[in-house]
Order: sequence, then structure tokens, then C-alpha cells
Amino acid sequence: MTTENQELVSVVLPTYNRVSVVDRAIKSVFSQTYNNWELLIVDDGSTDGTQMFIENKYGDDQRIQFLNRPSNRAKGANACRNIGIEHARGSYIAFLDSDDRWTKEHLTIKLNYLINNKADAVFSGFYYQRNDRMIPRNIKEYRGCKEIGGYIYEKKEATSTPTIVCKRIPCLNIKFDEELQKHQDRDFVIRFDQFYKIMSEPSLTVHVFTDSTNRISLSINHESTNYFLKKHATKLSSDALGNFYVSIAKATILREGKSEDYYKYREQIFSLAKKTYWKNHMQILDIPLLGPSVFKMIYTIFQQTRKIYRQFKALI
Repeated sequence: MTTENQELVSVVLPTYNRVSVVDRAIKSVFSQTYNNWELLIVDDGSTDGTQMFIENKYGDDQRIQFLNRPSNRAKGANACRNIGIEHARGSYIAFLDSDDRWTKEHLTIKLNYLINNKADAVFSGFYYQRNDRMIPRNIKEYRGCKEIGGYIYEKKEATSTPTIVCKRIPCLNIKFDEELQKHQDRDFVIRFDQFYKIMSEPSLTVHVFTDSTNRISLSINHESTNYFLKKHATKLSSDALGNFYVSIAKATILREGKSEDYYKYREQIFSLAKKTYWKNHMQILDIPLLGPSVFKMIYTIFQQTRKIYRQFKALI
């Protein structure tokens, strides 16, 4: 996409009490080689002088809008993202969190890939950034086959909101679930994938900083986890559900110890593994002849049944 025919991209940046780091995110937008953008900063009720800082430094720049979340909208980054989506004028929308940053080629690379592949949205891997340490999080290819739940939880691939670039109209139709305070990136892509074409893009053009003290992705929210499961559990395979419960149980025991919620997740894992065993056992009983290929199938089923137990062994 040449400079002459660049379409407007609306960058949506929610923030809450991040005055010490938000300028890093803003500067990464200004550094983009893709020049035709607007930046919508949506504040979630900051009390640290975020608005004053941004207005003093960037108040004369017509490309920047500072919006406050109305009191009648749910508190949280999802409502702020939706407010940004609703005010966006661009043909495309790109998301950025206020404690992260993009590399200067981010918009150029993501938009070229989206347009060349006739996709409605793209996402990618990223770099984990902690202090001066940068850890790449590469992901496998996803080509938009309506199976992104399995891609995330069976193959254990990552999605991160600051990597997502999408067309405005599909984004406006899907939007973020304002009741959900965790797993929002995965909820968004799962629902988006049901109606539109979303693909992975291989470049790592986002730095996700993991040393932020109030980062939602590092927190535990059991209410949001249960709500997420009510929405999507029936769309996930047994392997995907098992991996989800194992990851949540691990996070819970690390942050809360063997709490009541930990034991609830553990019980779900054991229950799921038992169901998987009996389902596979009945499949074996239906096999009419025992040849080499059948023995191979039995061994594969046995291995799959044990998988959840092996993953969970360290937590027992």
C-alpha cells in the first residue's frame, strides 16, 4: 500500500492510571511508517493526571482524540475499546494497550498482509518484554478456518489484543464483551472467527511489557473465567477444554495456593478426563476387527486420554 492511497487507520488505546508509561505507547504510534492514522485514547477514569499529561503534550495534534468512558458504561478496557471503535473514522482499526508498544513497521506489515490475503482481521505473535529482556512468542499459522478455539487451546497458541488489526465494519459488528474482565482477546477472536476471516501474520511487531503492576493478563478473575467458559465451552474440544482448565489451575495455585477455586478447576479436569476415557473406551468396543491399524488407534486413544493427567501431574 503506497503512501498516496493509504486509507485511514483508527488506533484505539484504552488506558487507566498509566501516566508513567502511556507515552511509550503513543510514541510508537507516531513512529509508524504508515502515516495515515488517528489515535483515540479512551480513559477508564484515571486519577493519576493522565488526561492533563496527554492534553499538555499532544493537545494541538488534530490526529489525537482523548475520550473519557461515560459513567453509564461498564468499567474496564473492553468498554473503552468499544467506545474507541464507535468513534473511529478509519477503514481499519488497530488496538494498542497503554503499557505496550509497536515497532515502526507494525501497521504497514499487518495491513499489507490483511489486504493481500483478503482477510477481515489479522493477529500475530509478539515479544514479551520484561525490563531489558526480550522473549519472542512466535505462533503457528492460522488461515481462518472457523476453528480458532482449537488453535488457541489445543495447539496452545497465543492471541494478544495489541497485535490485532481489523476492518472497521466487522469490528463494529463484533466488538468486545464489556462484561468480561479477562480472556477478552480470546473471546473477541473466537466470536470474530465465526462470522469473518481472521488470519495469523508471522511478524513480531508488538512488545508486550509484563512488568506492569496492574496488567489484567497477569491477574486471576474467576468470575470472568466462568463467564468465558459458559460462552465457549461447547465450542471447544475435550483437549482444548482440558488445556484451558490446566492453565487456569496452574495460574491459580501460583497466585492463590490450593484455594477453593483451585480445587474446583482440578475437579473439572478429572471429570473431563474420565468422560474422555469412557467416550474413547466405547469407541474401542465398536471396533469389529483387531488388526494392526486398530491397535494403533487404541494406542493413540490411550495416549490422548492420559494427556490431561500428565499435564496436571505437577499440581496434584
